Amino acid sequence: MRDAVNALSLLACLACVSSVLAFQLPQVALPRRHSSSLLQGSSRSTSTTNDSTSPCFLNWFDKELVQGLHQHMAVNEPNYIQERAFSCFQETTKDMIVVSQTGSGKTLTFLMPILQSLRASPEAQAIVIAPSDLLLHQHREAAFGLDPVASKRISFVTQYDGQTGNQDSTARTPNNICVVAVDEVDKVFFQASAFDEETTLTATGEAILRDFLTTTKYVRLICTTAFLSRAHQNDLVEKHMMGAELIREHVKSAQTQVLVPTLRQKFKYFSGDRIEKLLQVLVEAQDDEFLSQGSTMIFCGGAQHAREAFDRFKESDDKDNHQPYHHVEEDILLLHEELQEKETLELLTKLSGGGGANPHTNSIVFCTDVAARGLHIPNVRHVILLTVPTTISSFVHQVGRTARRGESGIVTCLVSTASGDYQKYTNLHALQGASTLEFK
Repeated sequence: MRDAVNALSLLACLACVSSVLAFQLPQVALPRRHSSSLLQGSSRSTSTTNDSTSPCFLNWFDKELVQGLHQHMAVNEPNYIQERAFSCFQETTKDMIVVSQTGSGKTLTFLMPILQSLRASPEAQAIVIAPSDLLLHQHREAAFGLDPVASKRISFVTQYDGQTGNQDSTARTPNNICVVAVDEVDKVFFQASAFDEETTLTATGEAILRDFLTTTKYVRLICTTAFLSRAHQNDLVEKHMMGAELIREHVKSAQTQVLVPTLRQKFKYFSGDRIEKLLQVLVEAQDDEFLSQGSTMIFCGGAQHAREAFDRFKESDDKDNHQPYHHVEEDILLLHEELQEKETLELLTKLSGGGGANPHTNSIVFCTDVAARGLHIPNVRHVILLTVPTTISSFVHQVGRTARRGESGIVTCLVSTASGDYQKYTNLHALQGASTLEFK
């Protein structure tokens, strides 16, 4: 009898424990500026998925969106920066500032959350802002490859004044905007300066902050760049975007550890003719087994300088006594800001292999700073700075056209000693590699 009573008591205790475990406390909402019905349902469960294709991406995004990622971008798993950005977007309501090395896949840190939000709310819309039409074209193509339907509700613009539109669709109603992404935020938000220290906002920066950070409606703001000076970072975090999540790699110094770890630098100091020195460097590169199997981008100091270098190279290439490269004419290209938009997009398509064509993987591209930010051109192994920029930001973005997604690359900086002020470039020698990211 005593054993029966004990057994009944044990069963009663177990039943009590089960009822306690089954009880769920109400979820407490995280702090946010304002709530928005447009974002409801945009997050996904963080439980581990057993899908063998990519368990990590499926933690945050719909299976169809992840399939588009595999098929069109050949990305299988998120790297450290992407994982942090995706988790922050889903698990908090914070705005985000993502600072990561060139070629680290920052585009996905805003495109994937945007598309997931748009898929969840049919009336929702988004804005992507970038400093150049070239970069916007690349973003538009990437978004279309990931989700051809939802991407039509994204406005891709270089400037914002409160009245946005999209060549591919109708004008946007600000009340329906749920996410605004600002790529290359240092360039879009802040006026240009010699030392990346100017914190005066551009008209676009003022309009974005006015409409989406001080408004009564809730909009997520995602800002990305490869480099933020201390002045720009402090201004964003402590003044304009207080409470935003700053996502960046583990660095000891924000000023020095900003380069891709697989990038090798060469500084060549010379006196005499700059373009003659360039031709000499190209001759040497032709004999290098690694460099001769990839494309070269040569950054010049403006459109006129690029045309001059381009013409001198072609003249030299035709001479019997001085042939830096034996390229067919269609592989020697010129890219600068004075080209018509149609010419520019055709050139970019040719380089990247768009439209079903094979990409040019052994080209020489004479270009200006218009090609420095965000553009991904396959198989660029060598970047030559015919005119070396004095700011860390410009330097980081120009050299970042090579050594992307874990690949190796070389940058050659041509520095003239004739002017006597060549020592101003010594700060670039101090730049070091950032942490190593894994790409799968």
